[in-house]
Amino acid sequence: MKICVLLLLTHCAIAAEWQCGSGRFSTAVAYILSLPATDRDYINSCCKAHDQQYDLIQNRSSLLTTQESDYIFKECLAQSNFGLVFQF
Repeated sequence: MKICVLLLLTHCAIAAEWQCGSGRFSTAVAYILSLPATDRDYINSCCKAHDQQYDLIQNRSSLLTTQESDYIFKECLAQSNFGLVFQF
Protein backbone atom coordinates (compact mmCIF):
# COMPACT_ATOMS: atom_id res chain seq x y z
CA MET A 1 0.00 0.00 0.00
CA LYS A 2 2.80 2.43 0.88
CA ILE A 3 4.49 1.67 -2.41
CA CYS A 4 1.29 2.47 -4.33
CA VAL A 5 0.94 5.79 -2.54
CA LEU A 6 4.60 6.61 -3.20
CA LEU A 7 4.22 5.76 -6.89
CA LEU A 8 1.08 7.85 -7.12
CA LEU A 9 2.78 10.84 -5.51
CA THR A 10 5.80 10.46 -7.78
CA HIS A 11 3.62 10.38 -10.87
CA CYS A 12 1.66 13.39 -9.61
CA ALA A 13 4.87 15.38 -9.37
CA ILE A 14 5.97 14.30 -12.83
CA ALA A 15 2.52 15.02 -14.28
CA ALA A 16 2.64 18.75 -13.55
CA GLU A 17 1.86 19.53 -17.20
CA TRP A 18 -0.80 16.85 -17.46
CA GLN A 19 -4.18 18.50 -18.13
CA CYS A 20 -6.56 15.52 -18.05
CA GLY A 21 -8.78 15.26 -15.01
CA SER A 22 -10.73 17.72 -12.91
CA GLY A 23 -8.95 17.43 -9.59
CA ARG A 24 -5.85 15.92 -8.09
CA PHE A 25 -7.23 12.41 -7.81
CA SER A 26 -8.87 12.21 -11.25
CA THR A 27 -5.82 13.87 -12.82
CA ALA A 28 -3.53 11.27 -11.23
CA VAL A 29 -5.80 8.41 -12.33
CA ALA A 30 -5.99 9.74 -15.91
CA TYR A 31 -2.21 10.16 -15.97
CA ILE A 32 -1.57 6.63 -14.72
CA LEU A 33 -4.11 5.12 -17.14
CA SER A 34 -2.40 6.92 -20.02
CA LEU A 35 1.11 5.69 -19.22
CA PRO A 36 1.02 2.87 -21.83
CA ALA A 37 -0.08 5.32 -24.55
CA THR A 38 2.42 6.26 -27.23
CA ASP A 39 0.60 9.51 -28.02
CA ARG A 40 0.15 10.98 -24.56
CA ASP A 41 0.88 14.48 -25.85
CA TYR A 42 -2.04 14.15 -28.25
CA ILE A 43 -4.35 12.91 -25.47
CA ASN A 44 -3.21 15.79 -23.28
CA SER A 45 -3.94 18.25 -26.10
CA CYS A 46 -7.51 16.91 -26.26
CA CYS A 47 -7.86 17.61 -22.54
CA LYS A 48 -6.41 21.11 -22.87
CA ALA A 49 -8.79 21.97 -25.72
CA HIS A 50 -11.74 20.58 -23.75
CA ASP A 51 -10.84 22.67 -20.70
CA GLN A 52 -10.51 25.78 -22.88
CA GLN A 53 -13.91 25.11 -24.43
CA TYR A 54 -15.48 24.76 -20.97
CA ASP A 55 -13.89 28.05 -19.88
CA LEU A 56 -15.37 29.78 -22.92
CA ILE A 57 -18.77 28.21 -22.26
CA GLN A 58 -18.72 29.34 -18.63
CA ASN A 59 -17.73 32.86 -19.70
CA ARG A 60 -20.54 32.83 -22.28
CA SER A 61 -17.95 33.36 -25.02
CA SER A 62 -18.83 30.18 -26.91
CA LEU A 63 -21.80 29.04 -28.92
CA LEU A 64 -21.07 25.44 -27.93
CA THR A 65 -22.97 23.65 -25.20
CA THR A 66 -21.21 21.46 -22.65
CA GLN A 67 -22.69 18.41 -24.38
CA GLU A 68 -21.22 19.50 -27.72
CA SER A 69 -17.87 20.17 -26.07
CA ASP A 70 -17.93 16.72 -24.49
CA TYR A 71 -18.74 15.15 -27.86
CA ILE A 72 -15.81 16.97 -29.51
CA PHE A 73 -13.58 15.79 -26.64
CA LYS A 74 -14.75 12.20 -27.10
CA GLU A 75 -14.07 12.38 -30.84
CA CYS A 76 -10.61 13.83 -30.19
CA LEU A 77 -9.79 10.97 -27.83
CA ALA A 78 -11.15 8.46 -30.35
CA GLN A 79 -8.45 9.64 -32.80
CA SER A 80 -5.75 8.60 -30.33
CA ASN A 81 -3.57 5.58 -31.05
CA PHE A 82 -4.18 4.42 -27.50
CA GLY A 83 -6.43 1.39 -27.20
CA LEU A 84 -7.79 2.29 -23.76
CA VAL A 85 -9.28 5.63 -24.70
CA PHE A 86 -11.63 6.94 -22.05
CA GLN A 87 -15.04 6.36 -23.60
CA PHE A 88 -18.04 7.86 -21.86
